[in-house]
Amino acid sequence: MWGAQKREPPYLPWQRIPAGLAVRALLSAVLLIAAARQPAAAVPGPQSEAAQVHLDHGLELARAGELAAAEEELRTAVRLAPNRADCLSGLATVLAIEKKFEESTTLF
Repeated sequence: MWGAQKREPPYLPWQRIPAGLAVRALLSAVLLIAAARQPAAAVPGPQSEAAQVHLDHGLELARAGELAAAEEELRTAVRLAPNRADCLSGLATVLAIEKKFEESTTLF
């Protein structure tokens, strides 16, 4: 055929993004949203303050790419404040990035 050229199959926009960059971008976006949220019923107290410390440290570790340590910190935060959405969503996000989808979906 004249003018027949081999064409690339159509790609979705995210299929052209390198995998590592896409994961970092997703992680950053979700962690920023989780960090910006305020807990619905925050009761000041030692447990709530301790949960916040573990949450903040877990999010910092996740941003640094230390997912196993971040998971441990976020699990501690969830143990201390099991009803805080920001703790739950942070842990769920890290679990999803670690491809622990079953456990992750139960937290979202």
